[in-house]
Amino acid sequence: MSVSAFLSSAILWNACAKIDATTVGAGLIPEVDNVHTFEVILPVEIDNHFLADSTRITAASKNAIGILEDPVFGNTEAAMYFSLNPTSYGFYPFGNRDNVVLDSAVLSISYTTVYGDTLLPQTFEVYPISNTTGNFKTDSIFYIADQIDTDPTVIGSRIFLPTMLKDSVMHIENGSDTVYSTNVLRIPMNLSWANQFLAYDTATQFKSDSLFKTHFKGVVVKLAASSANKKAISYWDLSNSTNTKLTFYYKSTTIQNDNPVIDTASYSMIYNYSSGFSQGTQANLITRVPGGDYLSYINNGTTNDDLGFIQTSPGSYISVNIKGLDTFQTTNRIINRAELIFEELPSAESNTFLSPNILFIDAISKTGDSVFTIRRDFVTSTSSILGYEIASLEGIHKNNAYRFNLSRFMQSVVTNKLPYYTFRVYNPYATYPYYESPTGAFGPLASYLFINDYIGAGRVVVGGGSHTTKPAKFRIIYTKL
Repeated sequence: MSVSAFLSSAILWNACAKIDATTVGAGLIPEVDNVHTFEVILPVEIDNHFLADSTRITAASKNAIGILEDPVFGNTEAAMYFSLNPTSYGFYPFGNRDNVVLDSAVLSISYTTVYGDTLLPQTFEVYPISNTTGNFKTDSIFYIADQIDTDPTVIGSRIFLPTMLKDSVMHIENGSDTVYSTNVLRIPMNLSWANQFLAYDTATQFKSDSLFKTHFKGVVVKLAASSANKKAISYWDLSNSTNTKLTFYYKSTTIQNDNPVIDTASYSMIYNYSSGFSQGTQANLITRVPGGDYLSYINNGTTNDDLGFIQTSPGSYISVNIKGLDTFQTTNRIINRAELIFEELPSAESNTFLSPNILFIDAISKTGDSVFTIRRDFVTSTSSILGYEIASLEGIHKNNAYRFNLSRFMQSVVTNKLPYYTFRVYNPYATYPYYESPTGAFGPLASYLFINDYIGAGRVVVGGGSHTTKPAKFRIIYTKL
C-alpha cells in the first residue's frame, strides 16, 4: 500500500484549519493547508496490564497509611513499620529507677498530607512488631510487597481528621509545660505495655542497640478495621525526629532536706534516621487488590480496549500500539508536531480519588523483556526534581487530557529510519528504564526517576483507541519536502 493510500484509510480526520495554539504553542506549527503541511491522526490500540512493582519506600520518602476502597480500581491497604530507639546506650533513661512512675506514653508521627476522602475521620491503631528471630532485621531494606510479622495486640489508637493536623494543637508536657504543635498526630499508648521499658536495665536491654532490638523491634501503624474512613491514605515523615518519636512522661521522687520531692520529666525514643539506605529499620508495605472495571479490563482478553485504567504504583499501566508508523519510514517529511493524546473520562468517585498530575511514557522492547526512554524526546536533567525535562516529553494533566510530545522521536523514525515501539504509559512512584540515546544506543540512567511524590496517590480512566467519543489518538503535523 502506498503512503498516500494508507493515510487516506488511517486518518480519522484531516483538519483544514490551524492546529489549536493553546495545545502546542502559537507560532510553532505551520498552518495546515493540505498542500504542503498536513495533519493526520493514526489509530491507536491500548491494552490494560498489572504493573509489577519492586519499589522500596525509605524514611526519606513520605510513608503511606490507610485504606482505599475504590469501586473502579479495587482496594488498597498501606501500613508503616518503624523502629524506635534510645538516643544512646549504657545508661538508664528514666532517672531514679527505684521510684520512677510512668504517667503516660505517646507515639507522635509527623504528618504531611492526605489523598482521598478528607471529610471523614480516620482511626489509627498501633501494634508491636513481633520479636521473632529474623523478623524486621536492621540490615534489610524492605520492598512494598514484603511481609513482616506483628503481634495482634493493639497498644495504641487514635481517631482524628487528617486535615485538622495542619492546625496548631496544644498539649501539656512534663506536667506543666504548654506545647503547641502542628502536623503531628499524637497517639496515646497503652500504659501496661509502656511500663515494660521502665523494667529494662543497663546490663541487658539498654546496654547496646543490638540487645535492645532483641526485646523491642518497633511498631506498625495501620488503619483500624473499624475506621469510618476507608477511602483515604495519609502520608507521614519518619525522618522528622522532632515530630516522630515515642515519648514517656514519668514522675520520680528524690529526697531533699529529708523531704520527698516529686519531679516530672519525659524521655523520647526516636527513629534513627541518617540518609539514603543508612538508616533505622523501616518499611512501608502496600497491598493492592484489583477490582471493579479495572479488574474486568485486565482479564477481558482483548488488546484493543476502549478504556484505559492507570493507577499510581503499585498499580497498572497501559500498552500503546500505534498503527501505521512503518509507513513514515518510507517518506521524507518534517515532523512539526507528533503527540499521543489521552482524554480523561468520568468515573465513580473521581472527585475523591483524584487524577495524577503527571503520567510517564517509555518504550517496550521488541522482545518485551525491557523498557527504555523515548528517544530524543526524553531529555535528562539534573536540575529537575523528576530527573528529566518535562517540557520536552510532557505528559501533564491539563484540560482533562494528557499529551505526550513524541515529535523528535517521530523525526528519528522518518529521517534516520530508527525503529519505533509499543509504548508504556503509567504513573510510577519511581522508575528506572534504560536510556536510549538520540542515535539509538542504549545504556543505564544515572539514577532512578521519581515521578510521583506520594506512592499510591492518583488514578485516572482515559479513553482507549476504540472509545466511541474520546478515543486515544496519535496526531502528526508534517510538512512535505
